[in-house]
Amino acid sequence: MSDWRKFYTKTSVQRDRSKEFGPVKVIGKNGFIQLIKEVQKHLKNGMKIIDIGCGTGHVLMDIYRTTDKKVELFGIDNSAGMIKVAKEKSKGIKDFSFILMNAFKTKFKNNTFDIAINRLGAPPKSYKETYRILKRNGLFFLFVTDKEDWGEVRKTFGFKE
Repeated sequence: MSDWRKFYTKTSVQRDRSKEFGPVKVIGKNGFIQLIKEVQKHLKNGMKIIDIGCGTGHVLMDIYRTTDKKVELFGIDNSAGMIKVAKEKSKGIKDFSFILMNAFKTKFKNNTFDIAINRLGAPPKSYKETYRILKRNGLFFLFVTDKEDWGEVRKTFGFKE
């Protein structure tokens, strides 16, 4: 098992955002809240949404809590500990699927998802796979947290600014 996967598996319970912040209300100018708001603008009934590198599932849980749309929510992560916490949090909600899966080679068919979310929980090398599983007119939401993250995005996509 790689060092990063060991780390996330070991710290999954401590990294559960719901314990850090409690229920999220969509207010303020926080980057995380803006991500949720932006995704919500595009939601339609019947959509399939995937969070790549979902961690403990807090992004999908917040989307679910703050929309009236009927959508299917999928989260994948390479850490068994993170997936375990996400499954516990979503227990009894049928619209969720949290799956232990590698972001570089998923088991989903081509053109499966309407929306893909990546908060750099999955490395830039996974973008090609994300493109494969995203529908032709699908949306890819990428949330970067600092200059180092943005540098990886620029390098991967060839952005200068």
